[in-house]
Amino acid sequence: MGCGYRFTLLALCLVGLCVADDAPPVKASTATWADKLKKDLLLNYDRNLRPTQYYNVTNVEVNMEIRHVDIDEDNSIFTVSGWLKMKWNDDKLKWNPDDYGKLNVIRTNPESVWRPDLVLYNNARPSDIEHY
Repeated sequence: MGCGYRFTLLALCLVGLCVADDAPPVKASTATWADKLKKDLLLNYDRNLRPTQYYNVTNVEVNMEIRHVDIDEDNSIFTVSGWLKMKWNDDKLKWNPDDYGKLNVIRTNPESVWRPDLVLYNNARPSDIEHY
C-alpha cells in the first residue's frame, strides 16, 4: 500500500468524522406511534359527551354471550355469568393511518372513552359485577 493511498483513506475518514460531528444530535425517542396517536386523540376528548354531534344517533350493537347460569331456588337467586359486548363508532376517535405509521387499530383503557349507559332492570348490586 502506497503512502498516497493511506493519506487519501485517512483524509476521507477525517472528513466523515467532521461531517458527522456537525450533524445535530438525534434524540432517542421512546414514544411509539401508538403513544403519539393516543395522546393526540385523547388530548381534548371528553368521555362524558356522546361520540357524535347532538343531532346524530349513536347506534350501539349489543351482544350477550352467556357462559354460566346458576339457580338458587331456596333463596330465589338467579345468577348469570357471561360477556356483554358493545360496539359503536366514535366520530371523535378517527385518524389517518398514514399520519401514524400505518397504525389503524389502537387499544386503550375503557375508562378513558365514552361508553353507552346500559342498565339492566332488577340487576345485581354494582359490587357484584366483575369487569374484564
